[in-house]
Amino acid sequence: MFPFPLENFFGGIFDPVIFFVGEALFGLTLLAKKSSHSGDTTFDYVRIGTLLLLSIFSGLIYLLTLKNKFPIQRLRNVTFLYAKYYVGLFMINYGIAKLCEGQFSMPSYGKLEQTFGNSSPMGLLWTFMGVSKPYTIFIGCSQIFSGYLILFKRTQTVGLLLTTVIMINVVLINFCYDVPVKLFSSHLVLITVFLAIPDLKSLYAFFILRLPAQLPVIVSLETKHKTARFILKALVIVGYTVFCFTIFLNYSFTSGPYAAQSRINGAYYTDKFVIENDTVPPLTSDSIRWKSIIISQSFSKVTKMTDSVERFNIAVDSIARTITFSPLDKAEIKYRLNYAENDGRFQLTGIWKGKRVTAFFSKKTYGDYPLINRGFHWINETIYNT
Repeated sequence: MFPFPLENFFGGIFDPVIFFVGEALFGLTLLAKKSSHSGDTTFDYVRIGTLLLLSIFSGLIYLLTLKNKFPIQRLRNVTFLYAKYYVGLFMINYGIAKLCEGQFSMPSYGKLEQTFGNSSPMGLLWTFMGVSKPYTIFIGCSQIFSGYLILFKRTQTVGLLLTTVIMINVVLINFCYDVPVKLFSSHLVLITVFLAIPDLKSLYAFFILRLPAQLPVIVSLETKHKTARFILKALVIVGYTVFCFTIFLNYSFTSGPYAAQSRINGAYYTDKFVIENDTVPPLTSDSIRWKSIIISQSFSKVTKMTDSVERFNIAVDSIARTITFSPLDKAEIKYRLNYAENDGRFQLTGIWKGKRVTAFFSKKTYGDYPLINRGFHWINETIYNT
């Protein structure tokens, strides 16, 4: 768990040690870091091993020098308190992410046009979760609720039971759909079980042996300032909740699903493709003629008749009615095309790779996809399973 939450403010304070261990013990001179947005990089595995070594070393130091000055029972209480806030706050974080569509947002046009067979398991998971906002909200609220329950002594055990069920499901999903958060989600389950250890005997007696049982009393940290402790706890819980909502809502409304959408976003299928003055027939062997184009905010994907794909960053000028295409791997190259739209019809005109191109398209929007427009039905006279 450590150095949470210091890493959020001071960055990777253990990174130099982790890089040293990776190079000294495993000969790894280049470690993938958090920039990949994966939680299961080589760096993360070395990080866990490094923290394990540091934990063993610090534990030995404690046993040899500090055991009498800082009793082990008090260390245990501090560790349980730290673990409780670690799990509880992260559950709140993940729940708020789902409410604000920081996770499982509506699938993009590119994802909707992609076949099941060409989707990654994680991409398939994100798609079927994203198309059902009510289900995502339910999961998010469950996570937030369980996180709050953990943070209070009277409801801690119920929160741990609920969190265990939720997180075991998350771990199974991450493993079965190859989601790169396997390490972190597994650790959350282990820490939750660790927190529940004092209650296991009572829970076993009550649920399995069906005997009367009483949960052990949770020992509070010794302090004379109960009012100050209460205020600090309220500030941490409320402050962290507001912080998470602020971060995720800011993302959602600036570059996420709630950001202003361009009118020309959509999937376009080519009706007619003209190079110079020649109309190019739609032959599946043609590697030049466009089969379709997807426009989604600042991204575009062009699919040729041979199903080969080119991806571009785009800049749309709605006043000049132009789109500037730039290949993802060659930002210095730019193709500027004029566009026109009218009643579901779309046209692009301009110089493309040295030749004048005019292309006419039929537009497909969210409302044209059964995955989006199917809706909810109380009565189903027949099974609609396409």
